Amino acid sequence: MKQVNFKEQQQKKNKNSNNGYQSIQQPLLSPHDLEEKRYTQQQQNQRQRRLQQPLQVRNNNAMVSNDHSGPSSAIRSARRHHEADHRTILKLFLSTCFILTVLFLFNRFLYLWSYVHESLPIQDAAAFIKEIPSTEHINDFIKTYATQRLAGTEQDQALAQWTLAQWQEMGLMDSHMETFYPTLNQPSYHRLSILHDNTSTQPILEHNRLQQQQSSSSIPPPFHGYSANGNVTGRVVYVNYGQVNDYRYLETQGVNFTGTIALIRQDGSGSGGSDSSKSGLAAVGTQIALAEQHGCIGALIYADPGDEDGPAKKWNAHGEPEQAYPLGPWRPPTSVPQASVMNMAFMVGDPWSPGAPTKNTTTVPPSPSPGQGNDENPRDAAYSLPNIPSLPLSWEQAIPLLQLTHGRGVPANVNWVGGDHVNHTIDFSSGPSLVSVELVNINSYQAKPISNVIARIVGQKESNRAIVLGCQRDAWSSSGVVESASSSAIMHELIRTLGLLLQQGWRPRRSIILASWDASSYGAVGSTEWAELHQDWIAKEVIAYIDVGSVFGQDFNAQGSPLLHRLLYQVTQDVLDPHQNQGTIFDSWKKRRQAAFGSDGQANKHNASKRLQQHGGSTKNIDIDDPYHPLTLVDPLMVNDDGSSFFHHLGVSTLSLQFKSDHFGGANSEQDNLDWMKRFGDSTFAYHQTMVRVIGLLTLQLSSERLLPMHPLDYTALLLQYADDLSAEQGCQTLPALTTSLLILQSTSVIFDHLTAKCQHQLDKKKHYSKKLKRHIRQYNQAMLEFERSLIDPLGLPGREWYKHAVYGPHPDHPASPLMFPSIAQAMHEERPVFTRQMEERVAAMIMGANGALKT
Repeated sequence: MKQVNFKEQQQKKNKNSNNGYQSIQQPLLSPHDLEEKRYTQQQQNQRQRRLQQPLQVRNNNAMVSNDHSGPSSAIRSARRHHEADHRTILKLFLSTCFILTVLFLFNRFLYLWSYVHESLPIQDAAAFIKEIPSTEHINDFIKTYATQRLAGTEQDQALAQWTLAQWQEMGLMDSHMETFYPTLNQPSYHRLSILHDNTSTQPILEHNRLQQQQSSSSIPPPFHGYSANGNVTGRVVYVNYGQVNDYRYLETQGVNFTGTIALIRQDGSGSGGSDSSKSGLAAVGTQIALAEQHGCIGALIYADPGDEDGPAKKWNAHGEPEQAYPLGPWRPPTSVPQASVMNMAFMVGDPWSPGAPTKNTTTVPPSPSPGQGNDENPRDAAYSLPNIPSLPLSWEQAIPLLQLTHGRGVPANVNWVGGDHVNHTIDFSSGPSLVSVELVNINSYQAKPISNVIARIVGQKESNRAIVLGCQRDAWSSSGVVESASSSAIMHELIRTLGLLLQQGWRPRRSIILASWDASSYGAVGSTEWAELHQDWIAKEVIAYIDVGSVFGQDFNAQGSPLLHRLLYQVTQDVLDPHQNQGTIFDSWKKRRQAAFGSDGQANKHNASKRLQQHGGSTKNIDIDDPYHPLTLVDPLMVNDDGSSFFHHLGVSTLSLQFKSDHFGGANSEQDNLDWMKRFGDSTFAYHQTMVRVIGLLTLQLSSERLLPMHPLDYTALLLQYADDLSAEQGCQTLPALTTSLLILQSTSVIFDHLTAKCQHQLDKKKHYSKKLKRHIRQYNQAMLEFERSLIDPLGLPGREWYKHAVYGPHPDHPASPLMFPSIAQAMHEERPVFTRQMEERVAAMIMGANGALKT
């Protein structure tokens, strides 16, 4: 009998009971739902099988499965994918907006932060510049520089090395020397004798360096730079200052200059002995060139005590005659002023390579053999050099020569009489003399190394743009304190100040280039060679050049571009005059110029007219009470300045600054020493200290201000005045093209001045630092850079192609005096109306170019 398992039966019963309960509880499925359930079950089964298969087989099966999926599932899957795409796009959009917002806010923050925190604030840096300069340091520096340093000598090179080491020690590690090899001369043999008869000779001077044992520290005798070699004999003719009018006057009186030796008074003013300020003896080359043009075979330049640097015809406050050095500040009778004979009416720089640097020694002309009487240099290729020999003389050496012409030839009028208080039996008659004079001048011409010391402070924001500052280092005499030791000490102290300022965290916005120029005495050779080597970069990037001049008195003087006048006025108003109670340099400067022109504009009218004519100005429409009238304070730049290559040749806005004295009598001679400086110049070096502050503040403003502090409107006002004066001097000759272009420029300048003032106002408020404002600043700065460049004539002045500035140039007869619109003025002077009109149209085209620069 089969045994029954009651336990299994009970389990089956419970199972059937549960299934029945579930079937009652669950709703009946529709055919569509059953199909979906089966499809879902199939998908699950396929997934399980894929997990158990290799990867390749799994992928293939997935593709096949997807191809045979049901239609409803495909629709639902597509819907899910579509919704996912929308969500992804939305997320990307929101993320992009968020990132852009963060970047905008971060950029805004960086812009504002960089404006305030890019370096020390300008106000703090300015206070630092006023505080740091030290008279003690300046005293130490000037002693070091007051040594023998004739260009091209071993002493000159040693001083350049010391300067470089000092600048690097002061924190300007980006410093180096740039060496050029121009042709320079040094004296070998000099002799000047009076030949009374065939057997009697009266020596005046003789120097023979060939027979002397020369050491590296030996000082050469006084000589003329670039003077021609020669041995000539002729009668003496006294020609006063040797200007065109002097020769013309004597020619009308029947004087024949052919075969004579011209005896010429040194023209320290550069304008025929006028009352203008000293110009560094820039006229010596023109004096000798004019003597050669009139048939003279030699020239002797002497220092007359009756001129502005001599003691004659001068009295002190007690009514006593002034005294020569060492009893007084004036030039003594033994003083021999040296100079270069390059005719600076044509060019400055190396006379054998105008427009090109002399870096390669093989490009210089051959050197003549020492001791030969003929000049083997190819001087014909150096069109700026005269071809007759010349020597500099003191008053004592000139006396026996002037006695030779006593009572002979044309009697002197009052303007020709010089001399001192002593009667030397001299009446300053023209001669020619009855007896002859022998002049022997032998020089050694060689390619000499000259070294410019260059330092660079890299700009933080606009490192490609630069401000250049330079000073002369070489000198004619063994001390040369006023000539260049003073300016070198000022530059040295400025660099020490800037080095300390860099340690405080200050960084300029634009780069600053500082230079110690060599061979400036020969005719701005070092600075010109450097500018010609870097002329492409300078023309594109240099904002301004500041020439650091010497201090030998209390009278502040400035020459330069009208673009920088207003900046200079603002800076000098911020610097105190050491000897004025709470007065500024600007106050003293203005007061002195008012005294020269007349306090009411009418007093001293003759003196004012004379001075303005010398500087190309006019006495009309001058408001002397206007502190910013350009003609009352800043003079045009002269050509004997290291800034000539920057301004006259390349069109860089330039300033040249000095503190002068009206009683300096030792220029370019052995009397230019520390003793003179401490007794009659700047005894405490307080004005040297003040000059460091003025130049430091100018440098700070030009290198750090976002908007360049330059003003074309001031320039335009002067151009209109110059054009009016030029027409008036020629009998009201009209200049329609020039006048029309200047009136258009005036309208544009007014608009440009308004726009820049508005831009500066936004910067001063430290708000609205938008990209639009930044773009406008860049445009305005570029326009001010190009404004002066637009006045450069690529063809140069007619017959004097090295000078290219259409507004300013040297006078062809006395280059130390500036000439306004020189190409037009010269054509008018030559009475060539067709050529005058051509020059006018050419200048007018350049004026319109400057107008276009302001409209961009």
